[in-house]
Amino acid sequence: MYRRREFSRLLPLIFATLSIAAVSVNAQDQHNASMHDSAHSGHHGHLGQAVSCTDLASPPWAGLPSYDRAKIKDLEDSLASLGTPADARAAGFLPALGEIPGMGQHYVSLKLSMNNDVDVDKPNNLLFANIEGEDQLVGAAYLFMDKVNTTKEIPFESELAAWHDHPQFAGPGQTLHMLHVWFIESSNGPFAGLNFWLPFKTAGMDVPNPCWMADEEVADKIRRVSVAFAQFTGAIRYLLSRESTTSSSKEGADFEYREGEIETVIDGTRQVGSALNDSEIERALMAGVRDAAATTLPLLEGLIFVSQLPEKPLTPEGEADSKRFLKFHEIAMQLNAAVRDDNKFAWSEAADRWIENSNEEEKESIRRTLNELTNNQMSSEERDAAGIEQPTNTGVN
Repeated sequence: MYRRREFSRLLPLIFATLSIAAVSVNAQDQHNASMHDSAHSGHHGHLGQAVSCTDLASPPWAGLPSYDRAKIKDLEDSLASLGTPADARAAGFLPALGEIPGMGQHYVSLKLSMNNDVDVDKPNNLLFANIEGEDQLVGAAYLFMDKVNTTKEIPFESELAAWHDHPQFAGPGQTLHMLHVWFIESSNGPFAGLNFWLPFKTAGMDVPNPCWMADEEVADKIRRVSVAFAQFTGAIRYLLSRESTTSSSKEGADFEYREGEIETVIDGTRQVGSALNDSEIERALMAGVRDAAATTLPLLEGLIFVSQLPEKPLTPEGEADSKRFLKFHEIAMQLNAAVRDDNKFAWSEAADRWIENSNEEEKESIRRTLNELTNNQMSSEERDAAGIEQPTNTGVN
């Protein structure tokens, strides 16, 4: 299917995309040193909050108050007709920001966002993730603009439900408040800002035992491996998308914006107080558009794909990289085996081997991505308490 000479041409792009894939994290300054060092200093915000692995790790979320359990179930049922990206698009939800590790793809309804209110029955964001080769509805989210110390009530009773916010998207004195709700198993509960099981599922890898998240040393490894999986699958998807558009007459995206539609979104975001300029809004929208011919390969298959060098490698480095990807494949098999054996120690050791097999650029990309994800899933109050500088609008990546 993929000719060897074509792959030899594409191989260098793997390494470029590994360091940037899936890191379009909310327009944040990637060079802010105070934010770079926060993820491993204990300031996990919504990222690392451990929950009960017996009744808060998966639906029906038995550990939640009865009101929350019923409301999440009703919400999921009411959104069943929007279960595919095409359905969501037809209902006025537009993809934005692209794939983000632990969140998937946001689809935002401008119409539902215009009143700047919170209606528990009408979330203005839908969350999609690619699972078993299909983009599936995995959750929903609520967002609105308001002052930092908002008085808007959270539409759920559980203390796990809390606003996080993004001041870089709002004007002076305002911030963009947000809350996620998950319809599938979640690493950190039904209202987690980040669900680290998503990259495992997209990669076709076995999800670790949720009880392991209570062990912070292992949980940290789970988060790092999760981001690494997201970057690998994102990079491979990019390469396949690029190959499909250069070797096939089929071009274009999952959909095309109708005439005037982007301008309507720009006008609407102005009305709700967004601080992004016109080009930034357009880039955020276009980041959500994925090529219709692109393929998401399971990680094990993708690692074999990227290891297939020509019969006569062009350089010694190419041969070494091929062996390294085959080593990743071996370690991924060990990770799966450890999950199936419910062996936390073996999984932790395999995770160490995965990180050790990563090059310095990949390790730095994982660290930086986790830092950015951490800080973006905190509230302004939490960032202030942790001594972390508030994110500012520096342009959407």
